Amino acid sequence: MRPPMSAATNPEWLNDVCRKLSQALGCELTYSAAVEPAESCVVPRSHIVWQASVHDGQEVTGKLQLCASDSATHGADSQAANAVGTATVFAEILERLVSAERRLESVDHDPLLSNLSAPGNLVETPPQIVRRFLRTAQQASRSWGTAFFLKEAAGQSLHLRACDTVAAEEIPQHRRCLSQAPDSMAISQGSLIIRAEGEWSEHWLPRNCRSAFIVPVRTTEGCLGTLWCLERRERVWADPEIRRLTLVADHLAAALERTLLLRESDARRRLSHELAFASTYHPGHAMGLMPQDSGLDIAMRVTSAAALGGDLCEVWPIGEGHTLLAIGDATGHSVPAAMIMSAARGSLRTLLASGRAELKSTDLVAARLNRALHSVTRGEQFMSLLCGVYERSRNTLVYTNAGHPPPWHIREGRATSLRSHGMLLGIFPDSVYERSQIALQPGDWLVGYTDGITEALSREREMFCSTGVLAAMEDGRFDSAAAAADAIWSAVQRHSAGAQATDDQSLLVLRVMQ
Repeated sequence: MRPPMSAATNPEWLNDVCRKLSQALGCELTYSAAVEPAESCVVPRSHIVWQASVHDGQEVTGKLQLCASDSATHGADSQAANAVGTATVFAEILERLVSAERRLESVDHDPLLSNLSAPGNLVETPPQIVRRFLRTAQQASRSWGTAFFLKEAAGQSLHLRACDTVAAEEIPQHRRCLSQAPDSMAISQGSLIIRAEGEWSEHWLPRNCRSAFIVPVRTTEGCLGTLWCLERRERVWADPEIRRLTLVADHLAAALERTLLLRESDARRRLSHELAFASTYHPGHAMGLMPQDSGLDIAMRVTSAAALGGDLCEVWPIGEGHTLLAIGDATGHSVPAAMIMSAARGSLRTLLASGRAELKSTDLVAARLNRALHSVTRGEQFMSLLCGVYERSRNTLVYTNAGHPPPWHIREGRATSLRSHGMLLGIFPDSVYERSQIALQPGDWLVGYTDGITEALSREREMFCSTGVLAAMEDGRFDSAAAAADAIWSAVQRHSAGAQATDDQSLLVLRVMQ
């Protein structure tokens, strides 16, 4: 005896539906399961006006009977005809329900298909997953062989990636244009059967292959490829087999998607860890150990819009009362910008380590960094840089500005914008740069910044601008560079209303000491 599966074979549900239909039709509609004893549902044959067996595709599961009363038997022909019509429709619906339940039950009890939804080995590679499902498809369909064609990233072609029980050299067109192959029709229709005498046979079936069933392997995101089942003998591909192979294809797609998502998640975690490490141990800002008599009070503030940034902000003592200042901005964001910045910083650190006299000539420093960047970057990758050297004994600043936003020199409330001297770094290998010199006094301020500061947007889409930097400096008399930097930084945050920065932001504030 086959156990009941759901509503369509539930006696209570069926009896309730038959009772309600009987009331509406004026004739008694009854259902008797095939396993019920015959005496439990005996009705005089003279009262039966209609009957039908209910079949689930494999066996009779029960019988519907429409019985008329004595009065209905002797008169109401039209009423009986309407009742028969309604009962016939109900019988068709009930048969579809029990057939669907039988198909579901066959999957649940199929040793091959019932394991498809179970997760595979977590260390399986995509090729191993494909081979496992090809073997399942071959066993489920009892076909000669199976093959899987993967849809290439561009979506215009398919490539044979695996086959089972059939040699790869026997399969024609390993790489095929999707629009010209039968796979295209299978994807659009949901499946396709091709035969040796059909239009597709000449170029797409292996020699001695008589027919093939093709089903797409698709996820919710789109089609991954096609599953082929190949047969050497004449064969009718029955509905149960088609349903089984479609189920195999669906589970293959789910398994591949799950594996690829796990791999993508692992790759993202690994990348996130590596970026966090790089951001922590290789930041774009640094300040060397400054001697107490450097003559400068220095503060810097740096933030990146991504895990890695492209801003450079560094201060280093270079001996004999000299201090090197550098602030720059590489084009782009995140890793590409960080690579440019790292190349510039590496060149700068090499110069620092060499202790060459040219470190005090900012035009030569800019030219050297320009050549270094040009040699390792593409044409669209470049960097702005402000490089300066403060000399304590003379209280002067020598600087070169290579396409960087001009910094502010503030003295007793009056602000002067320092001029620019040349092309951005990395565009032309032979760019020539100049340098300027300004005399400083105790109490003077120098404020450098990247365009992430000046181009910070408000909710009204207004930029902070260099005037915003000046306005923050005018708000009060600051007793330290750190206090002034905090005031400017807070003003930028207020202007942006706390929104996440879309560009790297760097700020360098210097105060000349007594």
